[in-house]
Amino acid sequence: MKKSTKSALVVLGGIVICSLVFTMIKSEQTKNNNKAVQQTTPATLTKDKPYKCSDFDPKTGGLKGWTANMGIGPTIPEHLLPKDCPALQQ
Repeated sequence: MKKSTKSALVVLGGIVICSLVFTMIKSEQTKNNNKAVQQTTPATLTKDKPYKCSDFDPKTGGLKGWTANMGIGPTIPEHLLPKDCPALQQ
């Protein structure tokens, strides 16, 4: 084989290896991001004890710490909701 052909094969092999490494790193980052999202599930913000009025955001009427990208908030049973809370009067 010519020297230029060998050089081209080495460069091409390097590009393939770099692409594989990049793909593996991106895949690992995606897995880590999914784990972070899964850790903040609705179950972590719901509880069995009655809520206080301070647990709710007056602007949104939802639980504090709950963001739009987490989806619809958890359904809270009526007996756990605080009575006469202005944040829930929407």
